[in-house]
Amino acid sequence: MPNRYRNLSPSRIATLLGTLLILTVAVAVSGSIWLLRGRMIDQWSHHLSSASIALFAHSAQTIGSAYVVLDGIADRVKTAGITDAKTLRKKMRSPEMFQTLRDNMASSP
Repeated sequence: MPNRYRNLSPSRIATLLGTLLILTVAVAVSGSIWLLRGRMIDQWSHHLSSASIALFAHSAQTIGSAYVVLDGIADRVKTAGITDAKTLRKKMRSPEMFQTLRDNMASSP
């Protein structure tokens, strides 16, 4: 079996080995980048999911508080016997009603 690498000069062998080493490192780096990219996508997907849940809970609490305040206003309108828009504006424009709204919002969660 003839040795076909015997005719290669040492500088040619060094160049081939260096090229092979560079290609091996490039493939390893590319694989690492691809693997780390996948892990980061999964990690950020989990973080985004957690943030979405927290945002949903906050929104639900805020909307619930707004409904409580609105129900209180509706009850006051019913008990005041308001029947038309003019009377509603007159009664709701009072400083007492403004203070009541502020108190309701301050006591809401």
